[in-house]
Amino acid sequence: YMKGKIDPNSLEIIPFEDNVKIFATDKDFGLHAIDYLVPDIPLPHDVRAYFHDLIEMFQMNGYKPGISLWGYPYDWRQDFSLPCIMNPLRARIYQAFRSCGMKKINIISHSQGGLVMRTFISLFPDD
Repeated sequence: YMKGKIDPNSLEIIPFEDNVKIFATDKDFGLHAIDYLVPDIPLPHDVRAYFHDLIEMFQMNGYKPGISLWGYPYDWRQDFSLPCIMNPLRARIYQAFRSCGMKKINIISHSQGGLVMRTFISLFPDD
């Protein structure tokens, strides 16, 4: 399921099999998908607990999921500049901004997430 073919219309990577759908769940305001990566595979805690400790620390300091704390899971196989990545990210940022009273928000990213944010800033410099 890691590989796929490019849809000539959308330029998105789609699975070879028609009956397979690959997606990143938005459960718990996106936090579920970034909390533990591959939670059902028996790997050491440090490998699976991707943002777990950070999410826990923010919640202990008063951050509330869906009010002041969100995650943005995405299909990492896709080209960052595609609408399937950028449009939901833009919507998530606006959601956070509105929920926080139109005040400054902070975005924390890691590894490829930094490239996703850099692409977003390049595509939407006025946002």
